[in-house]
Amino acid sequence: MTPRPPLARATLLLLSLALLAACGESAPPPAEKAPHSASSGVPLTGGGAASGAPAASPSALAVLAPSAADTHRAEVAAILAEARRLPPGAADALATAPIQRLALTLAPDGSYTGRLEVTALNANLEPVHELAFGLAPNADAATRRLTLDAVTVDGHPVDPRGGATVARVPVDLPPGARATVVITFAGTLPELPPFRLPDLHGDDVKPLADLLASRAEEDAAFGRRDGVACYGRAYPTLAPLGTPLLPDARVTDIGWLPPAVFDVTVTAAPDLVLAASGDELSRDETPTGAARTRLLAVGAREIGLVASSRFTVDREDVGGVSLLVYHTPEQAELARSVTTWARRALEIHRDAFGELPSARLAVAPAPLGGGLGGVSFPGLVALSDVLYAALVTGEGATPVATAIAKHPSSRETLEFILAHELAHQWWGLLVGADRARDGMIVDEGLAQLAAIQYFEKAHDAKAVRRQRELQLALPYQVHRLLGGVDRPLDTPPSALSGAMEAAGIVYGKGGSFFDTLARQISATITGEQLRDLARTARYGLVTLDDVVGRLVAHAPRPDDARALADRWIHATHADEDIGPLRPDLLFEYLVGDAAVAGGTRELLSQVLKDDQLRDIASALLGQGGQGLDEAALLRAVTDALGDRVDPRMRPWLDLAQRVMSEPASKWGPELVHATLDLVGDDLGLDAKDRALIEALGGRLIEALDDGGAADPGDDEEQRLRDERDALPLPDPDPSTP
Repeated sequence: MTPRPPLARATLLLLSLALLAACGESAPPPAEKAPHSASSGVPLTGGGAASGAPAASPSALAVLAPSAADTHRAEVAAILAEARRLPPGAADALATAPIQRLALTLAPDGSYTGRLEVTALNANLEPVHELAFGLAPNADAATRRLTLDAVTVDGHPVDPRGGATVARVPVDLPPGARATVVITFAGTLPELPPFRLPDLHGDDVKPLADLLASRAEEDAAFGRRDGVACYGRAYPTLAPLGTPLLPDARVTDIGWLPPAVFDVTVTAAPDLVLAASGDELSRDETPTGAARTRLLAVGAREIGLVASSRFTVDREDVGGVSLLVYHTPEQAELARSVTTWARRALEIHRDAFGELPSARLAVAPAPLGGGLGGVSFPGLVALSDVLYAALVTGEGATPVATAIAKHPSSRETLEFILAHELAHQWWGLLVGADRARDGMIVDEGLAQLAAIQYFEKAHDAKAVRRQRELQLALPYQVHRLLGGVDRPLDTPPSALSGAMEAAGIVYGKGGSFFDTLARQISATITGEQLRDLARTARYGLVTLDDVVGRLVAHAPRPDDARALADRWIHATHADEDIGPLRPDLLFEYLVGDAAVAGGTRELLSQVLKDDQLRDIASALLGQGGQGLDEAALLRAVTDALGDRVDPRMRPWLDLAQRVMSEPASKWGPELVHATLDLVGDDLGLDAKDRALIEALGGRLIEALDDGGAADPGDDEEQRLRDERDALPLPDPDPSTP
């Protein structure tokens, strides 16, 4: 096993290469799928029964007032009668589901107004005293992008409680009663940073940095860019009835959304093309000349919408499902590939998990924040426009952009994300999971497994191995390389520090776990059990224990399967089970096949001279292919870029090379000194503060590099404080107040 690089060296190497990207020509990394909400899929009890189904239990139905229950059933049935196709079992499962009538009016400037009418029946055995609504666009508490104008309950005005991200509407619903809540609201989509693939010189880097720094929270699928708008959770989203929330709950504490019957009307400019959840029932013109589109989404947990006046749509029938692939004119060629991938993924996933819940599936590029690669709504898959931009070139495209577009790994990345997001139509949307309790392990782990199984059926063995390395192992390995720690898969969601850790533990370790377990108990058994689970738990909830317990119970060797599950879920052995980052293996996967196809050589030829390719490859495949020669790599890339490196950065790059090749004692104090020269004045440090930081910082870096403790200890800290106090104070500056 190749040892993990020391934290100080590994971190500085990544920062140095990022610095070089700002000076030369390089491609941005594939958009990271950060953790997304039930938009892209929503969330350990033993051997197999799904829990938390939203339909009322027989005991609850027995106490319902006949008039309320019958009236609600009749209204649901009347709406379902308009559906073009009902999913199996939908009529019975959704008989007591909430009815949500949503009307949106979209303006060209990104603002919109809306009206939500929710009729909810309390099919629980306990009274319900409030209906909670998530306000996802306000996840950034500093900006309220969604505001409530008025709220009524059965026609009576009420004042909702709660903060910026949760509205709690007071109601009085004994078992068997129902109420109608009407909320009028207004919102504004934020303008997301523009994206292009430039030469990555100077100021061109800032839009990319802003883009990658975007937050991957509940509002990551809410914004507009380049004439395309994404309305993800753009309205108040109903939380499950009877699920208690703490007084200070935020929208992220709403772990799942109940399946409902949605009747949606969207009014917008007549040239606006809508990629939306649900079946389109009608489209007409209003007296003002606007277009009014009516949509019906049966059993949907939420509604998604992507809109653009630049969209055209390619249509294809896939076994009775209407596949709609939206694109802008410059994306037409790529859209043909997306159509092929979507058709193939739909066929493979349908064979694996059963019929698609909706009769229509839309796929569209969308402006997504936080490095999000894709997000899934009922009947709608939105793929990051950044991924499209990396694969589409036109007149004036830089050589680097052209080479990236031709690189095979770029296309595979988009194809994998499409297969992953399409799997969420079953895992997360049809079969729910409670993210507030179990995190994203269930739906994201199963979607990762489904995408790998898609590649097993659609591609050769080498492509499958490549995706296992890049999509499962790499997120965890990068998380560890950047100083993250291994965590059990049953770690509470609140304990994860952010998007990077979620990517490593959820997508990386969680996906690797399900893939490893499936291979141990056989693809056949795994497929049978997951297909049956998707059938029996549709419109309900499953936990990690539900899924794992079912798979373990049907394994050929249950004890071995349980031991494997416990090892991954409750312990921290991923360093051994997944292994460390192998630069030589990454180089083979990202460069080897592509070099044969000419893609990598074309890309590298834009930034490197031919006689320097050997130096780069030698550094990547250092120590006979068993490790990375960081100093040689940094030196070779710096030399290759030549005068394109900003002269101000040369000293930093020289210092970085020393860090890679010399003991920490040689460069630790110098690194701290150089850093303080750069930022010391801005921080307002005096001489004593600076001396203390230089002394302590040098020792900390040396301790990190040597694998020792980072804490200098009480005695050492006191000694440093004594040294600081002994320093003479500088003469006061009379001009300083």
